[in-house]
Amino acid sequence: MSILLVVLITFLGLGLMSFSILHTWIRGARTRKISAVVRMHPELTYYLHHFREKVFGTDIRDFAQPETEFFNPVHFPDTTGVNDDRVRIKNSFAYRVFPKEGYNKIRVTDVIDVSSPEHNYGITSEVVIDMVCGRIPLVYFPFFLNTTSDIPTDVPTDIPGESAESFSNGNTVIDDMEVERDTGGFLMDCLGIEGDELTWALIRMKFGFELSDEPLPNGVHLLEEGGAVRCIFIQGDVDRLVFFSEGDIQKIRFVKSGIPYEYHYKPGEDYFMHWNDLRLEQMVFDEKILVNGNIGSLEQEGDAAFASSSNITVFATGTIVIRTNLNAGSDSKPALFTHLTLLSCFEKLFGGEGKTPGITVETVSIEDGAEIEVSIVTDGKVVNKNPRLKVNGSIYCGELESQGIIEVDHLNSNSDSTGFFRTLDFRYIYHFFIHRMEDI
Repeated sequence: MSILLVVLITFLGLGLMSFSILHTWIRGARTRKISAVVRMHPELTYYLHHFREKVFGTDIRDFAQPETEFFNPVHFPDTTGVNDDRVRIKNSFAYRVFPKEGYNKIRVTDVIDVSSPEHNYGITSEVVIDMVCGRIPLVYFPFFLNTTSDIPTDVPTDIPGESAESFSNGNTVIDDMEVERDTGGFLMDCLGIEGDELTWALIRMKFGFELSDEPLPNGVHLLEEGGAVRCIFIQGDVDRLVFFSEGDIQKIRFVKSGIPYEYHYKPGEDYFMHWNDLRLEQMVFDEKILVNGNIGSLEQEGDAAFASSSNITVFATGTIVIRTNLNAGSDSKPALFTHLTLLSCFEKLFGGEGKTPGITVETVSIEDGAEIEVSIVTDGKVVNKNPRLKVNGSIYCGELESQGIIEVDHLNSNSDSTGFFRTLDFRYIYHFFIHRMEDI
């Protein structure tokens, strides 16, 4: 028994000693790995910073196919670390193309591996760059200032008009470039008119008036066709245009020459009410509002301007003045698209001179500023009179005048008007983000 006890104690001692040695080895290996990885992290961070700087410091319009001609080992060769030349940094590019109507969305991914030949350790990061190439809808840009004036070099913050912009989910574009604005084609599509030229005679025929070259009578006109309300056409200036909602019902009120006109509808459903004479029609409203004139005041009434599924397009030949906040309500789900698209264009329409285009956001609150959910496209001037303006949507304009900071949180427009207002052949990086960073 004594001998067995001695043998048992001996084996226990040897086991404990082996475990201690193994534990020491594991701790040593772990310490070496931690030390090596700790040295690699600053190198990866530094490389990612300069990688992003190079991406946004390069005009990808110089490349016909930037997904392969720019994002490749020639422009981003394998390299060593800055502070530790024993570290190796390697890029591995891949891309996917998502065809759209008139343009492509392209997602480039780059897996960046940082390793050391001395060890079996390393870290990896995946960078994602989203691009659009082709004839890009203007609402796709968070902020696009199409100006012929001197273009500042510090694009993100130094915008003419003594304003500073903070943008998320996209990049600013400030350039003097030719774009496509097919206003006539858009209006003919809204009115269901075929042909090459829009005339008053064709418009009058659509609304059931006698044929002539005279404009429509001053007032509010509904275009009902094929069991749907194609659009609401207003000839002359509008005093007030008010949006409000109740549940799934979208409500719109026009005030013209002191007379209110109110319409209620359910987006996408056979429900359209003429509130003034309490008529309920089983018709779908295509949510197009055309104004041949100015809109003196665009407003929200109540807590929510828009029903959750509304998709309203307002076109005006003149100036639109926004005088209140515009939002879908605090209880709504996070929006993917704006509920309202505003178009203000100065092209000669219907054979006559147009109004002066532009969109002005009047002062809503000196302390809090204004917040509007809208996609804006105008060849004229966007004027901000608030100390801070939050735009959930996008801005395209020919001029900018701002008395404060404009912040754009980009939401795209789901309006079918966007195909008529777009760039010519263009390439644009609209999203850059680090998808992951982990040890390997």
